[in-house]
Amino acid sequence: MISYPEINIPPLSRRGLFLSAGSGGRKPLRSLLCILFLSLSLFGASAQGDGGTTVKGLPSYYAPLCEILTEGGGGLPVDGNSAEFYMEGADFFRELEKSISQAREYIHIETYKFGSDALGQKILSLLKTKALEGVEVLLLYDWTCRTYEPPYYYDDMNTYFQAIPFNISVGNSLINVKPLDLAHRISTRDHRKIVTIDGKKAFCGGMNITETYLVFRDTHMSLQGPIVDELEKSFEEAWTYASGRSMPHSSEFYLGKSVPEVDGFPCQVGKVIVDGRWSTMKSALAWIFDNAKTSIRIESPYFAMDKVLVEKLAGAARRGVKVEIMVPEKTDTFQFMLDALNRLDLPLLKDAGATIQMYTESRFNHTKMILCDETVGILGSCNLDERSLRRNYEASIFLYGEGILSRMNDIFEADLPFCHIMTDEDVTKNKYYKNPLLRGAVAALRSLL
Repeated sequence: MISYPEINIPPLSRRGLFLSAGSGGRKPLRSLLCILFLSLSLFGASAQGDGGTTVKGLPSYYAPLCEILTEGGGGLPVDGNSAEFYMEGADFFRELEKSISQAREYIHIETYKFGSDALGQKILSLLKTKALEGVEVLLLYDWTCRTYEPPYYYDDMNTYFQAIPFNISVGNSLINVKPLDLAHRISTRDHRKIVTIDGKKAFCGGMNITETYLVFRDTHMSLQGPIVDELEKSFEEAWTYASGRSMPHSSEFYLGKSVPEVDGFPCQVGKVIVDGRWSTMKSALAWIFDNAKTSIRIESPYFAMDKVLVEKLAGAARRGVKVEIMVPEKTDTFQFMLDALNRLDLPLLKDAGATIQMYTESRFNHTKMILCDETVGILGSCNLDERSLRRNYEASIFLYGEGILSRMNDIFEADLPFCHIMTDEDVTKNKYYKNPLLRGAVAALRSLL
């Protein structure tokens, strides 16, 4: 399987958070030292009740979660960040266009889709203009773009700046790809949505650069502070991997330009790097579900996690954690299959005590957000399905602290008026849940989509 060569598989003591125990040798000393380091360096030295040491209300018991993300290639948590959230595509693209226009040194974009529609053409025109001004422009898009957009659209980009497809990069051809590698490349997607500009501002969330996101309900964010460097490092790794060549400049040109904010919050990049042996995001979610104390809120366009994560989430509900799950009543693509998958486990979670909010507004809700205990939030590109959790390259931001979580909870609350709570009557109408044969057939799709 292909993976970044610089990323090592983490010690099995940490993998054990998701994988079953007894799967191999363990390295408890390394894990203990990492947790101790994180506790001292990130979480400070002031005690606060039984929760241990804190930074801005974040208990030190979150150190193992930070370790999972660090070992998965996400880097250490960094403090002093700020964020702005965009719940409408028009607001996000307006800010993106403004930031691109103000760029002076570089613009780096990694996106799943870069459309040839009017919006895509407008963003492209801005990028061409900045490239002609001498600004470094690098665009990394998923290779599948060339299957549903005119290939010349992307070829023309290279007249002005460097634009390459992720995963199949040599001549955009499959001819010389080995058969086993071919299967991996066809099934893998670069699903990230990252923009970094001049080392001072970054964007991350669920929106691609197409007009579709002027219609969808989705959430994106802009970030300032040291987290911009962490997203830039992620882009550099992906660019080097996909292009087979180094960045145009050394890291010093791109990094170290952001200034921490006194009243900022800590956050951390959580990445999915394709490797058949384990999943960073699965381990992180498993830890969150196992250790949540008061609340878990999930807002996701797709809900098709594997049995282990579903049971851990149900276990949280059974032990008294307030679990709320918001999913669209209707999905956007492959409607029969995805609607079936979305409905497969929701009745089980409802029976465990979770509240299921069915989003009923006519437009599709594409938001990918998880909130835990009002101290940890996740927002980014990662869906709650097997493809995102294991087979795609994904990036989400883990945001820590009560202040930023209060704002994220406001986003969740703003969507509640467009929902209705799943009732027992809804469950009785669920043919996928009632019929064992249909249930088994749909469950078999879980790992394929």
